[in-house]
Amino acid sequence: MLFTALLVFLVALITAAPQWLRYAEAWREDVPADQLEAYKRQSELWQRNLSCANAPERFFVTPKNIKVDATICKSGDIVVQVIPPDSNGRYYWVDLERLSSRAILADLFTLNAYAGDGEPAMVVAQASFVMCQRFLDQRMLLRVINQSGSCTDEVVDTYTGLVQSRNASACRSNC
Repeated sequence: MLFTALLVFLVALITAAPQWLRYAEAWREDVPADQLEAYKRQSELWQRNLSCANAPERFFVTPKNIKVDATICKSGDIVVQVIPPDSNGRYYWVDLERLSSRAILADLFTLNAYAGDGEPAMVVAQASFVMCQRFLDQRMLLRVINQSGSCTDEVVDTYTGLVQSRNASACRSNC
């Protein structure tokens, strides 16, 4: 009886190993286990589209002073940057492969449009461009951004899209 119980316990432990490994990886990466795959996909999209992330940024500013920029890459993937007035902001990649699935396309074609009255919803802010960028490690990306001759070092967590830091820096084309 003891042998059978031990055998059942070992089988249960072995079959749960992939889940425990995922939990361990999520803990090591400091991300929620249920979002690990999505975060890894965001990082893959950064790496696949790194040259596209050099595109000039042309922000729109909402009435609530939230800056928004979106760039469509040659791959079809889209990078969206959102900077609320009280934070460093966040990037989010929209994956064309996922977006082009039948279910999502069907949803897109059934969306309703709304044209509001009054003032325009957004105004264009001053354009900026990325002078250089490089990965600091497998996850963190350093970007030097030039806006009207003033530069900023920006460190982005490519898993979460969160801008970890944004500090004034010297303008340079070599990271």
